[in-house]
Amino acid sequence: FLSLKKDESDEYSLMYVLADSEGNVIGERIRPLRMRQIYRSEMYLLAKLCGFEVIGLYKDYMGNKADEGWLNRLVWVLKKK
Repeated sequence: FLSLKKDESDEYSLMYVLADSEGNVIGERIRPLRMRQIYRSEMYLLAKLCGFEVIGLYKDYMGNKADEGWLNRLVWVLKKK
């Protein structure tokens, strides 16, 4: 089980919870998650350098295409070359 949590300081943490087969919690670990925004040009280059091609760029999970002027969050669909 994974959980993403944002605290009062706008920092994120990942919480890992380990449970046995009956659902009893037997362990828990919280780790800081460092994130930053990435520019569109950086993501294109990163995908290319890692051997992927961009096959879709969307502004939401409903499949609405993101045009060049869209500056908010993006959903990237990549394909391994």
